[in-house]
Amino acid sequence: MATSTAPLIEAAGLSISFNGSAALTHVDFDVTAGEVHALVGENGAGKSSLMKILGGLYAPDAGSIRVQGESVRLANVNDAARAGVAIIHQELNLVDTLSAVDNIFLGKELRTRMGFPDRRAMHAAAKQVLAQLGFKEGCAHRIGRDFARRRETTRRDR
Repeated sequence: MATSTAPLIEAAGLSISFNGSAALTHVDFDVTAGEVHALVGENGAGKSSLMKILGGLYAPDAGSIRVQGESVRLANVNDAARAGVAIIHQELNLVDTLSAVDNIFLGKELRTRMGFPDRRAMHAAAKQVLAQLGFKEGCAHRIGRDFARRRETTRRDR
């Protein structure tokens, strides 16, 4: 059985500047199925800018992006998501007044056939993922006060 080596995502000649200062200049980048990439470089080298372009957060000044061979314009995060591109940012931001389930599905809630949030399906999916990661707390607890309170109680009980 032959395997395809065509890139899933391919960027060619990407450039972007901020306030007249080049963050990326003619960058080429591609990812093929099964590959893992690490972007390494000094602060200001353009790593985050490249990822934010691919994730639809920034529009490049020049260059093109292809997803599974099709030319795409990723004008926003929704365009990127529809194209199958998602970025996990290095800055993890949580809403401490929401539960772990709500934070995981924030902006990408699972829906019932009637269009309502499918709380049961989201809870089950979050519970499974968190268990795989070794997370022992209940995923319905709020991230902020509930977790801090439970952590303090656990420390005192030791």
